[in-house]
Order: sequence, then C-alpha cells, then structure tokens
Amino acid sequence: MEFNEIRGKHVDDDTVSVSKSEFKSLVTSMMIETLLNEWHEAGRAEFTDNYENLDYDKDQAKRAVEKKKYVCLDVASGSASWSGAFILDKETGIIYRIKSMYGVPNPKKVVGKLGEITGYTLNRLRRW
Repeated sequence: MEFNEIRGKHVDDDTVSVSKSEFKSLVTSMMIETLLNEWHEAGRAEFTDNYENLDYDKDQAKRAVEKKKYVCLDVASGSASWSGAFILDKETGIIYRIKSMYGVPNPKKVVGKLGEITGYTLNRLRRW
C-alpha cells in the first residue's frame, strides 16, 4: 500500500496525518518488533526441552537498541546481561552479523533484509 493511500484515512473517527518519514519509521519499528517476536518464539521449544528449570522469556529475551545509523538486535545472556547478535542498517534494511565489537556490522556476513528474512532464520543463524 502506498503512503498516499494511507494518509488522511480515518481511525476511530480521528484523521491521522503523518509525514512520509514518520510513516516509514513506524512501519520499520513494527517490522523489527515482528522479527524479534518471531526470533524469540523460534527458539522456545528447543530451549524449554533442554533447560526445564530456566525461564525462556527472561533468559533468552530479545531486544532492539537503536543507534544513529544502526539498530542492534540483541539476545539476553542469562538474566542480567545482553549479547549482540545481529545489526540492522536503518537506511538499507540490510541485517548483518556483528564483528567481535558490539555495534559494528560485518559487511562480509549479510544475513538478509528486513521484511524478507524471518525470525526462524535468525534463530538458526545465531546458533551456527
């Protein structure tokens, strides 16, 4: 659906009007949230089968940390710390593996593109 088809549509009897950049940002945020949820759920069965006494939602939580140019896609490492797993270029939508330093993408290791890759793929690649 094109941006102009959305602009000015009624939602709960109020007219919604947003700029193109605000709309793009909102859609991107929703896509990231969906990807994180898919990634989280993709690992649930294996984790709960192997670690009966641990809380998957706490010990393997996923989060997105927005930076100036990138969005870091992190996974919890136990209950108190986080590890960088992937990094999303906000301008291109390309997801990379990270280099050994947090927040630095590895341009030689492209994972896929936001909107085309699934959380199941991220889960598989995270363990690879």
